[in-house]
Amino acid sequence: MFSFIQRHRKFLVVTVSVVSFAFFLWLFLAGSVQDILRGKRACVAVVNGTCISLRDYRMELLPYSQFLKNEEMEGMIKEQVLDSLIVRELLYQKALEMGFVASDEEVIDTIKSDPTFQEGGVFSASKYREVLERNNLEPAQYEEYLKKMLSIQKLVSFISNSVYITEKEKQANLLPYTTLLTGKLYLITPDSVKISYEPTDAELLNYYHQHREEFKRPEKRVVRLWETPQRDEALNIYNQLKSSKVPTGYREVILPQQEAELSPVLRAEITRLSSKEPYTVTKDGDKFVVLWLYSWEPSGYEDFNNVKDKIKQLLVQQKRLEKLQDVAQSAYKDLKEGKQIDYRYLAFSDTPISQLASLMKIPQEDLVKLLVSKETVFGPYAIAQGYAVLKIESKTTKSLDDKQQKDLIKDILSLKTDSVLNYYLESLKKRAKITINRDLITGQ
Repeated sequence: MFSFIQRHRKFLVVTVSVVSFAFFLWLFLAGSVQDILRGKRACVAVVNGTCISLRDYRMELLPYSQFLKNEEMEGMIKEQVLDSLIVRELLYQKALEMGFVASDEEVIDTIKSDPTFQEGGVFSASKYREVLERNNLEPAQYEEYLKKMLSIQKLVSFISNSVYITEKEKQANLLPYTTLLTGKLYLITPDSVKISYEPTDAELLNYYHQHREEFKRPEKRVVRLWETPQRDEALNIYNQLKSSKVPTGYREVILPQQEAELSPVLRAEITRLSSKEPYTVTKDGDKFVVLWLYSWEPSGYEDFNNVKDKIKQLLVQQKRLEKLQDVAQSAYKDLKEGKQIDYRYLAFSDTPISQLASLMKIPQEDLVKLLVSKETVFGPYAIAQGYAVLKIESKTTKSLDDKQQKDLIKDILSLKTDSVLNYYLESLKKRAKITINRDLITGQ
């Protein structure tokens, strides 16, 4: 099937070459095939008059259920899933309009090549019927599903195979890989800026209240545990603890820091421990484990006085960063005028632009200028800690062997294909009549 994930307001299209029964069965378990193919009255969206059912929407959310517990990710995932369903419906409608309909022979070939319906590597009609029957499916239902998915694949393949690269595009896109730069990368970091600023107590307290979540302290549990293959020994340890005696040979873990070191069984048992019931005995695999909640600190917030110095450092750093951009812009101007600047720099020689771009955020238009412009000073560009200004001293060109060139052209063609598909999908959306039932989605 297809997965469409929105990135920077664009769609990335991934095609799957074989539609398998195992995936179809997963869909079927989430809802009836008729609902998947035709929609249901409860519509999360209507695309050019076709309903995208609530059942479809819930089914598409299933693979992401663990991420939906995260409030920050929940909205993004739900929006991506809805986009995926809308785009899939648009593609199917377009496939039908343009005549890209999978034939009965193609459906049959797909079924015959599915290992689910094979015996000894050969398709078995009896097994095909048996598997469908076992899952309360009619052959017509399954074949209709396959026809839809294969039709979408035919349309996407047609678009992908129509993409090509012109000679000018080829040369322009190879330029970043054949051009090597030599020069200096001047670093303007916070320690380059001198400021005389001392936060007041009122400013410190105000920051503390406005950013309180930054100073949240998680719950802390210290647990001591004893492991033994002998049930009687475990019970003996447990009874000693109950009588306020502490046997030797225990291991101490601090949660949540060391939670990954414990099995799911032990983690679950530890959550049940309390100050009233601090001891327990459980079996984990082939061992008996005695657990003692040695100490417990509830979650809360750090005291203001304990984080006062940290807040002071943060506020001073903020002031430095505010002034930093002006200082970086001044350094850029001085270099443009041919002046010397007194900042730490990294010298680089015969370096591809891709390596420089990995160190700083260079806008797309500046990447082109770096390669073709006669200018020698560029920036300032944001880096991990501050800004950088580039001074280019020379450019050289390297040649690529046939294999390198072919591999790069293949990658460039793939990127262009993705861009064309993204543009096509967005144009379909703009021309389509799409109604979204936000109230229905919010309740999911």
